[in-house]
Amino acid sequence: MVHALQATVDRPELDELIGASERARAQAASVIAWSGSLARRCALLAEESVTLRMASRAHTTYALVDGVVESQRVIAVVRRDGSVDGDRLLLDRAQVVVALGDTFDNGRLSASVGVDPLTSVLTLTRACDEARMVQMGRRRAPGDPGS
Repeated sequence: MVHALQATVDRPELDELIGASERARAQAASVIAWSGSLARRCALLAEESVTLRMASRAHTTYALVDGVVESQRVIAVVRRDGSVDGDRLLLDRAQVVVALGDTFDNGRLSASVGVDPLTSVLTLTRACDEARMVQMGRRRAPGDPGS
């Protein structure tokens, strides 16, 4: 035997529930739009960060590594002296690559970060889930020293 439980709701109470539901939906739509705005601002700031990192001590830049780690865009600048400036997530992942003893060129180069610029670039690239770009050197504008 099936028992049905019925609740009776009077019209004013139903209208109040419908109104609360509509207000909640409008608020959710507003939060979603705000979230999209924040995501776009975050992307612009990430681009600005790349530009500023490349510009700082540009004459010492060896390479730029641009990739994705755990669904987040990551950037690192490798200097000619082997030092690295980059997103913490990428640098932490690169240390894991080093700890695992990865090698390149049939074992002739050991993974490292901050020692040799070439192995730093290779290690950072391997640390990415997706390597989007590796830019060697820097673009020189006319009139720049060395151009």
